[in-house]
Amino acid sequence: MNFTINEIRKSGTHTEEELNQLTLDENMGELRRAQYILQRGHPIQKYAIYSNIHRLFKVSGFSLLFPIINEDLVKQDEDTIAIATKEFLLIARQMKEKEQQILLNQTFHFMKNYNLKLAEGWFELFEMLYCCDIHNSIKLINELTDIEADTHWRQRGARLLQYIPQIERIQLLCMDKDPQVRFEIVKTIQIVYCSFTPEKFSTYLQMKIFELIYDYEVQVRMAAIEMFFMVQSHLQDREKMITKQFFEFLSSQNVQIITIMSRICGKVLMEIMDVKPDIQKFLKVFISFAESTNEEYRINFAYNFPAILQILKGECYDQLKETYLRLLQFDTSTQVKNLLLASIPDVISTLKIHKTQSMIPLIRKMLDHPIIQYNLYSIIYALWPSYDQQEQLILSKMLVNDILIDLVKQVNCKPSVVLLEQLLKLHEFFQQCDAYLLLLTPLLNLLSADSLNIRNLAVQNIAYLAYHDQSINSQMINLCMNSNKFRMRICYIEFISQTIDLCSKRYFHLNNFINILALSQDKIFEVRIKLSRIMKKIQTIILDNDETACIAYDQAIKRLSRDPIINDILKQNESLQFSFGDDLLKEQKEHLCFARISADDIDATEKNEHTGSISPFIIKSKNGYGHSRKRSSITRQPINRSQPNASFTQKLTQIQTKYNPIKISEDMSRRTSVPPVPGRKLQLALKPTNTQFKPKLNQQRLRK
Repeated sequence: MNFTINEIRKSGTHTEEELNQLTLDENMGELRRAQYILQRGHPIQKYAIYSNIHRLFKVSGFSLLFPIINEDLVKQDEDTIAIATKEFLLIARQMKEKEQQILLNQTFHFMKNYNLKLAEGWFELFEMLYCCDIHNSIKLINELTDIEADTHWRQRGARLLQYIPQIERIQLLCMDKDPQVRFEIVKTIQIVYCSFTPEKFSTYLQMKIFELIYDYEVQVRMAAIEMFFMVQSHLQDREKMITKQFFEFLSSQNVQIITIMSRICGKVLMEIMDVKPDIQKFLKVFISFAESTNEEYRINFAYNFPAILQILKGECYDQLKETYLRLLQFDTSTQVKNLLLASIPDVISTLKIHKTQSMIPLIRKMLDHPIIQYNLYSIIYALWPSYDQQEQLILSKMLVNDILIDLVKQVNCKPSVVLLEQLLKLHEFFQQCDAYLLLLTPLLNLLSADSLNIRNLAVQNIAYLAYHDQSINSQMINLCMNSNKFRMRICYIEFISQTIDLCSKRYFHLNNFINILALSQDKIFEVRIKLSRIMKKIQTIILDNDETACIAYDQAIKRLSRDPIINDILKQNESLQFSFGDDLLKEQKEHLCFARISADDIDATEKNEHTGSISPFIIKSKNGYGHSRKRSSITRQPINRSQPNASFTQKLTQIQTKYNPIKISEDMSRRTSVPPVPGRKLQLALKPTNTQFKPKLNQQRLRK
């Protein structure tokens, strides 16, 4: 056994005789050594045995050692008994029936004869083992709950009734002279009331509960009031009594009663909604909690607000709106503001979208707050309409687009790990917003950040952007892969790793991402190490019939294997299993996301934009993948394709001019996109490298 020097010093084992006592024969078996220590060993050695009972239990022959442990444990100090209790909790359910019986008897002894703090663990053991001997367990409870028993016995008996409920004993302890016993029995009633029928419960306990509600001891009275509303379904004349008691307590002048009611009012309202309480009367009291100078009342208001809003199905929001927004912005208590900020997703999901518009400026203003950043995905998800609310989609996009614009500013000025992690989840929403690509420049700037986490998260977000705009791939090659800074080259490897998780084999092949294998010749060891860690991923995405890629991969493996450390990493990677996903499903998604309207449609759209009207004559045709697409039949004029798309350039310039969060420093002539039309979102797509790769973007299908 190994012991710390401090433990040996505390025990005073400095003499040679004492050190010899700690020395054992190395040839002794583990159980034989444990038996010797328990019978003749030093207290430090015994403590080591008791703290490793769960390990000794796995050794064959433990049943012979257990009676010795059981006999010796009662002689140990409180620290040793406490650690032994924790060990028994780990193995109690796996013991043999005879061992469980011995341990249960030991449990009886400790619960009766030791202080409550030490007995806590034995209550858990009793819960696990009382079924082994129901008769003696009931006998123990009767002994502990006897009116003549000591106070600490009755307290423990009140707790044990949670496991084996006896309504006569519970009734007896409700009248106990000790307030701590009455407090324990109140908590027990709240746990076990469902074990009795309403008729039996009301016959034995209803009057006792009313006595406890008006108990002279504050602690008992507070617990009894909370318990009363939780067990109200088992009381007689509930409909007449429950609302009366509810409003009586709400209007009480007693500070303790008002405090407990302000805390549980939401839970109670949910329980009594079937008896149709006076909602206006309740809301008046509830608003008074928010206007109180007592901070605890305001905290309880913030805690209950989202639940009450949901219980009343948002119909009370107009009455609570002013109070809610005032506390959210101006309350002096940090805890109140944090609770209200955390409740924003629940509030938005409960209300109709037109009622939540007033909250959007506040959310945009507080995007730098950690709680808003942490809940950003939940907020956007709540704002986005469900499938049966598609008429709200335009308004939702406008609100989310406004948030996105401020988010771009936040990423540009004060990026954080939490914010970038949330952004990773939000691309599915933001990609449908006009300002989506404004995220690119601040994310590219973060590639030179000092923090590794910030750089990696920025790269992962850029991979999502590049998945929807192919021109970003070439920017990443120029900025990162061809960079003189090794950190930027490492960023590009991370970019490819994230792209592999997103894309299909066809997409990887068309974009020629296999060129990343050129970094296997990089002079910097860290770059080669990073590349070696994703080689298994690259292998899974190479097309089987792509001989050039296969040859390049084999050559890269040979170059990387020259270094012994990297060679070990590659061997470890061989045993790893990467879940690439359904390649066909990814291709189908790409057919929707990377689609591009044909040149004829671009001409028609630009013509209609110029004339300010859309032609009513629509004909249908088939694209390369057989999907139907609408096409305008208006006469088309040839367009000079050697120049950047003027309509697209103007639109992007308008976005920059309107919001001006950053400057987009990219070559516009290298982007191929759908020109925008009035009332339609800006669509940015990849330029297909294959003439057959021209499916049309179907927004409704993408949404589904």
